[in-house]
Amino acid sequence: VCMGDAACCDGFEVQEESDDKVLLPCEGSTEPPTTPNPCRTEWTEWSPWSATCGTAHRARFHVCVGDHACCDGFNVEEESDSATLQPCEPCRYVWSSWSPWTKTCGRSHRVRWMECTYGGEACCGPRPEDGDEFDEQDLPACPTCYFEWNAWTAWSTSCGTGVRMRTLECLGATSNACCQSMLPPTSSATQSRRLTCPATSTTTAGPTTRACVK
Repeated sequence: VCMGDAACCDGFEVQEESDDKVLLPCEGSTEPPTTPNPCRTEWTEWSPWSATCGTAHRARFHVCVGDHACCDGFNVEEESDSATLQPCEPCRYVWSSWSPWTKTCGRSHRVRWMECTYGGEACCGPRPEDGDEFDEQDLPACPTCYFEWNAWTAWSTSCGTGVRMRTLECLGATSNACCQSMLPPTSSATQSRRLTCPATSTTTAGPTTRACVK
């Protein structure tokens, strides 16, 4: 266009310039895209279920696929879904596997204990008083050297998840060669447990009032 008085713009011809751009397809449109790699919207795959039993949730998202200019201004949508899966097995105490024998020969014993399937004491409650079981047996006679389990170490923590260990000790040996030849495949053992830590409370002291001295 010409901007000015009539005498100046007299005889000027208006010119037109056009531009094309492919935007997102209109809702309900059945026309195919006209460019080889247009922007498009699609739903993502469903996320995994939030749980394997009981009530579980999952989600998926409606997103724009394309370059930034094409997808500019698109709002991502979220769709959620929930379902009741198989019933959850209640937490309970079950017997652990037997520990290794305390000796590899002679009179030996082993132990097993009750442990919560999941959730610890917060779910299963206090551990039963008869939650340990012992077994004794006479193994083959001990040779010149033999192995015995040392005492358990102290638990690594007093609450939360803790571990303790013990190792085999070679006894009755007159030389290291005897211990090496009789060393069993497993020479150390580890136990773990989880105890609920007591709740901690924080108290805030109020302002201290001091009497004036005259």
